[in-house]
Amino acid sequence: MANWKDQVVDLAGVVTTENVATHMDNAVKDVINKLARINPEMMHMFSGNQNNLDTQGYVTITDNNLIFKVARREGSVYRTCIEAPSAMEADLVDANSLNKATTEYPRFIRTNSKIYVYPTVTTANFISVTKVVYGTVNNVTGSDDGSIDNFPSGMYPMVVCYAAMQTLYEKLAELNVQGSLQDLSLLEIDGDPITKNSWEEANNASAPTDAQLENPRYFFSTLRHFINSEEDVELSRAQIEKISAYLNWYSTSMEHNKIDYTWMFDRLRQLKQNYNEFFLPYMPEQQKEQNASN
Repeated sequence: MANWKDQVVDLAGVVTTENVATHMDNAVKDVINKLARINPEMMHMFSGNQNNLDTQGYVTITDNNLIFKVARREGSVYRTCIEAPSAMEADLVDANSLNKATTEYPRFIRTNSKIYVYPTVTTANFISVTKVVYGTVNNVTGSDDGSIDNFPSGMYPMVVCYAAMQTLYEKLAELNVQGSLQDLSLLEIDGDPITKNSWEEANNASAPTDAQLENPRYFFSTLRHFINSEEDVELSRAQIEKISAYLNWYSTSMEHNKIDYTWMFDRLRQLKQNYNEFFLPYMPEQQKEQNASN
């Protein structure tokens, strides 16, 4: 195996500015969320415990609401809490209510992204919530193999596939099919790169800005000036060479980017198919037959 970035590169090609770490985090969430809909009984494979902090009679739940068990500690014994509707909160602490929570039969409610346990206990780690967790992705880069907390290693390829898809989406968004000229060194005349000094020497004027370079009208307006105003044949010929160089670069750049775009699009389509097929073994038979008929 290898770190996660190297594995994503194997599927999506060279990574430069793309955020592989974010794509890996989102991949873990997407795999778990899809499996939760397809086969909820598998969720125990992604479970972990979250405990309360000192002085807090609750556990904060911010990522998902997939709760397996809530337990309250009394002495050295953890007792399973039974869930109650949040509307019953007042009854759980009312000494005269039949629904009052006790240390023998504790209760819990869900409200405001928190799990509150009754009778209230605020000692650290006396409330334990077993739930689905989105495991931390480790070793996105570096020399160690990639790993994911609370996540079965047999499903790692699903995560890498999703992260590779998102990386390709990002690369496609960054790719300008028509090309984009950002500096003079990308243009050549007779095989020699145009430099700021050579431009200024040939034109007896300041080098154009990036915005002017990206606007072909700049080249033609300069040529018109040399012909109509300066009546300078040499400068006009040099300007025509610059225009020719620009058009050659533009055509080559556009063709190159189209090839990249086609490859990435085809690769993305294949990865999407692979990703969907990863989930087939975990679908109930009835759902498999329905997907096959579609």
